[in-house]
Amino acid sequence: MNAQSKKNNPILIVIIGMVVVMLTLVVGTVWMGQRAKRTSDD
Repeated sequence: MNAQSKKNNPILIVIIGMVVVMLTLVVGTVWMGQRAKRTSDD
């Protein structure tokens, strides 16, 4: 590994972390919305 890839790693980790958090929020919101819709239909 060269020095440049070590410098870019924290930024890459932050970006990946943000993407994971955003995906979790979106999937969780959609899943809970569908679950709430299903429960109110019953």
